[in-house]
Amino acid sequence: MNADAEVKVHDHVKHTICHVHWRVAIEYEHLGKNYTVQGRTQDLSLQDANILIDQSISTDKTVKMYLGIPPLRATESETIIAIHCRIIGNVFESSHQQFRIGLRFLKFEENGRELLTTGLEEHGTKLV
Repeated sequence: MNADAEVKVHDHVKHTICHVHWRVAIEYEHLGKNYTVQGRTQDLSLQDANILIDQSISTDKTVKMYLGIPPLRATESETIIAIHCRIIGNVFESSHQQFRIGLRFLKFEENGRELLTTGLEEHGTKLV
């Protein structure tokens, strides 16, 4: 898992966007069936994320993202947080040969927001 982080602050965005490649799983419902797809983050903030996955997601319902925050030491396990999200974009990224899905965070389960903040800061990504 690549835990290296690059931080960019875009002028048109009011929050810090972190370029991290952390594991994710997305649970969603489509036409009455439940699906789960796995991928990696491309960009991540405390409000939203861009993820890369192998298939397109088509739903107008809320999805649940499970985000794996990598450990700092090899003897530890990753921290999994759950975030309820809305899909705000879905395009094929030809440079990666994957779909880039934009997600807006609606609700963190339990103390997920605090864990994400701590995880990004611990991996050298200072949030402002």
